[in-house]
Amino acid sequence: MARYFKRIVEVSEAYGGTVEKFAGDAAMVVFGIPSVHDDDAERAVRAALEIRDGASEVAVRVGVNTGEALTAARDDRQFMVSGDAVNVAARLQQGASLARWSLAH
Repeated sequence: MARYFKRIVEVSEAYGGTVEKFAGDAAMVVFGIPSVHDDDAERAVRAALEIRDGASEVAVRVGVNTGEALTAARDDRQFMVSGDAVNVAARLQQGASLARWSLAH
């Protein structure tokens, strides 16, 4: 899982996202924090697809949602995100089909 989490961080950052937290075997990635881009929603979808498609040894589900969220940030770049957009994304992920993908798929 450490290798997979590292890959999530790499892909997320490549698209301008930030991993808000890892919880168990899940990751929450946010876009628009700390820098907003006009295409953050597209960046989120592209990152999610690359993460999903690059998972060769684990089953992956993704949920992507857009909307406003409440954020709290500290000087050390630690932050928290909450709100309906976050909750709906979590529900979408829970309802998504599990898929196993290999890099050759």
